[in-house]
Amino acid sequence: MKNIAIIIVLLAGFSSVTAQEFEKTTAYNVSVNGSMDEQELVQNTATLATGVERSITLTTFPLAAVENIHNISISELQHPGLEGITKVLKIETNYVEYCSYIVSQYILVTSNGDYISLPSIGNTHCNDTISEVRYLFPNQKFGKANQIVRAEVGYTKTASVSTSLIQQIFIWNDDNFGTMGAITDNL
Repeated sequence: MKNIAIIIVLLAGFSSVTAQEFEKTTAYNVSVNGSMDEQELVQNTATLATGVERSITLTTFPLAAVENIHNISISELQHPGLEGITKVLKIETNYVEYCSYIVSQYILVTSNGDYISLPSIGNTHCNDTISEVRYLFPNQKFGKANQIVRAEVGYTKTASVSTSLIQQIFIWNDDNFGTMGAITDNL
């Protein structure tokens, strides 16, 4: 009986290690900036920077309808299971009108201090929403070894992940970082 209990505890420990999720962080700052374009319309962008004394700008991304932004949150995934990547940052901009529209920016942080941005993902959340599109990394539920999976993830009534329908796979090869690294689309 003791052996069975030990096995259950070990399996629970392994599943918590392999199925990590993003956790909120305050180590970074987001600032909203506006500028005039050629037609004298205001173009808004957001800048993500480190929260240290000598702040370093990591990325800039466009914003739409700044007056409808409910919040911008930053979370991180430690040790995503990709060679040469120490963590993944996720910046979610939540716009609210009738429904909630969330634009997610993902940034890979390399072991040598570089930053790689993945294409952004947008999701609409209304009362009947039971799925969303997001990136899955090797150490997450439904993740695949050495791959970044863009998938539609389904939820149960208790908000736990129940299914995953793969939309796109990026093969991760740490041999050569370019602007987007060695991420190959649709392989």
